[in-house]
Amino acid sequence: LVSILVVAAGLIVYYWWRQLRTSFLASHYQAQLDKQLLEQRFHSVTKHANDIILLVNQDGLIVDANNRALEVFGYSYQQIMELKISDLRPDIDQEKSLEQRRQLEEKGALLFEASFLKKDGSTFPAEVSARLIELDGHVYFQGILRDITERKRAEEQITFLAHHDSLTG
Repeated sequence: LVSILVVAAGLIVYYWWRQLRTSFLASHYQAQLDKQLLEQRFHSVTKHANDIILLVNQDGLIVDANNRALEVFGYSYQQIMELKISDLRPDIDQEKSLEQRRQLEEKGALLFEASFLKKDGSTFPAEVSARLIELDGHVYFQGILRDITERKRAEEQITFLAHHDSLTG
C-alpha cells in the first residue's frame, strides 16, 4: 500500500511538473511571438515614416535607414549602409558635426539644425532630433531628420519683406 502511494505521489508530481513546464514553454513562446509582432509593427512604422530616420553605430556607420532616407538622399539601401553619417554632411560642417556628436554623447538627446548632403551633391537643411539608444547591449545614435527647406524659404521671404517694408516705410 505504501509503495502504491509513493508511486502515485511520484506520478502526480511528475504530471504536475510536466504541466508547469508545458505552461512555461507556451507562455515563453507567446512572449516571443508578441515581441516579433511588436518589432514588425515598429519596423513598418519607421520604414514608412515621413521623416528621415537613421540608426548609426558608435563608429559612425549607418546601420539602418528608412525609405524616406533613401528617397531624399538618393541612395539605395545597400549604398547607404556602406556610408558613415559624416558622408552625409558637407565638408564645411564636419567640425560642427563632431561638436554635435560630443553634445549628444554628453546629454543623451539633442535637437539642432544641420545641412545634409545628397548623393547628387546638393544640400538641404534639416531639423535633427537625435538621441542615444541602447539595443542588445550596444549604444546607437538615432536621428530623425525633417527637411526644413520650405520653412527656411518662408523665413527668408519674411525677412526680405520686413527689410523691404522698413526701407519703404
